[in-house]
Formats: sequence, structure tokens, C-alpha cells
Amino acid sequence: MIDLTLIMDTSLMTETALLTDAALLILAGTIGWLFSSLAAGGGALLSIPLLNTVLPLSQVAPVLCVGSIVGASHRAWLFRHTINWQILRWLMPGIITGALLGSWLFSQLSLPWLSALVAAFLLFNGLNSYLMPGRLQFQTRLSWFTGAGFVTALLSALIGAVGPVMNPFYLNYDIEKEGILATKAVSTLLMQLSKLAGYLWFLSNASQWLLYGLILGMGAMIGNWLGKLALQRITKAQFRHIANGLLAFSGLMMLWPLL
Repeated sequence: MIDLTLIMDTSLMTETALLTDAALLILAGTIGWLFSSLAAGGGALLSIPLLNTVLPLSQVAPVLCVGSIVGASHRAWLFRHTINWQILRWLMPGIITGALLGSWLFSQLSLPWLSALVAAFLLFNGLNSYLMPGRLQFQTRLSWFTGAGFVTALLSALIGAVGPVMNPFYLNYDIEKEGILATKAVSTLLMQLSKLAGYLWFLSNASQWLLYGLILGMGAMIGNWLGKLALQRITKAQFRHIANGLLAFSGLMMLWPLL
């Protein structure tokens, strides 16, 4: 005889677990994209600790990809009047090719040591302005964005999130804080769409990670809206300090699990 009480209890537990997971995904998106609005990126990386409590490791990268598409689209719309299309013309070729190549490599290889290299780059660039002021500084040239975009998209597809790797290039180019956010949002959107095409082709269980990614994106939209309000209250110098701080913090976050 079928125990209907047991079935109902199991169904209730499953529904509660799903609601809890959805709440954590929205919280992860809100926190990640709120802080990334104040520091020119890093929203996906800041979301990873909470995502790891909800998702299996194999789904973190594609879920972040979908969530980033929603978050980047919304942010690009919020700051649409400050987009620097000149930078994007140089970024697009590198981003698209790097994302497609990285998506294929993600399905074929496991390269955990890449996280350590990216973490070292973030940590060094975040502390560089304070430990060695005036030294090892560079003025970004437009042509450099193609190569930087390729490497960033490649690593992002392999690792899932690489933090604000592009920030040193933007911070050393003559562009306002709103322009950085808007331009990075469009470039992130292009990169994530390219990655999504690769993930859909090479990975299974698409319906599940697409749904989780859309829920994460809902949180990202909330974070973007709150971030825009907060951004109006900080100066360009404060923005640079926050961005450098996030570079160093992101590097430490990526190094911690490897220690």
C-alpha cells in the first residue's frame, strides 16, 4: 500500500529545497553585481562561494554564464549612454574567439593550476598601486584590448570566473567610471553569449543550468539597480581605490581554496 503521507513529506522537502536554492542564487547575484558596480566587475567571482553551496562543480561555470548574460544586458541598458564603442571594436574579435575556444577546452580538459596564475595576476595588480606607486604603471593602448579580451574570455570559459582581470587595462585608459561599467557590460555580454553557444553545444543538462542561471540573473538585476544608486555617491578616485581593492580581494578568494 502506498504511503501518501511519505510522498507528501518528500514533495514538501523537495519544494522547500528548491525555494532555498533559488533564494541563495538570487542573494548571490544581488551581492556579486552590487559590489561589481562599485568596483568595475568581479560580480561572477564574488557569487561563487554561495553558488558552490547550491550547485555541483560542473554546473557553476554555465550557470554563471547565463546569470552574467542577464546581469550584463541589464547593466548595459542602465549605462547605455556612456558605452565606449571604440574600445569594443578592438575587444570583440578577441572576446568571441577566446570564448569559443575556451568553451571547447572546458569540455575536454581540467586545468586547476590556471586559477593560481589568474589569482596571482589579480593580487599583483590590486596591490601594485600601493606597494610600488608610480612604478610598473602603463598607459593602455586601444590595440591591447584585442589580446586582453581573448585571454580573459579564454580563461573565463575554462575557470568559470576570473574576477576583474580587464580592470588594469580600463583603469589605465582615459575613461570615466560609468564608461568602464557600460563598456565592460557590453563586452561581458558578447563574451558570455559566445561561451553560452559553446556550452549548449558541448554540455548536457542544459534545461537545469539555464533555469538556475536565469534565477541568478534576477539577483544580478537587483544588484545592478542598487549599484547604480550607490555609484552616484562615490568619486572617480574612490572608484579606483575600490576597484584595486577588489582586484586584490578577488585574487585572495581564488588562492584560498588552493592553499
